[in-house]
Amino acid sequence: MSQIRQIAIVCNPQAGKGKSLRLSRQIQQQLQTRQIAHTIFSDTWPVNFDGFTDVFIAGGDGTLNYFINRYPNISIPYQFLKEVPETILPGNCMETTVLKNILTVHSTASQS
Repeated sequence: MSQIRQIAIVCNPQAGKGKSLRLSRQIQQQLQTRQIAHTIFSDTWPVNFDGFTDVFIAGGDGTLNYFINRYPNISIPYQFLKEVPETILPGNCMETTVLKNILTVHSTASQS
């Protein structure tokens, strides 16, 4: 039975002079291409992640520290993404390994 994915993307729009916000938008584009449900939280983060299957954290060390302290009892998988891929274009085989692996895992899991 396949599980419907619902991914929360949290980011600090100030991290890396806006790089984390750009990364969030690039991830969003890839998720939309793969028809994976998602929500981006930048200025206001949720109280909890009820209804979500995964969390992607886009930002720097401070963003990760804030996430860990704000959600110490999180029980769903989360992935910290710090680097902004140079190019992510639909169908482009130059996607970063990290993003490819994350999206492949989600595609495979949704087909199970």
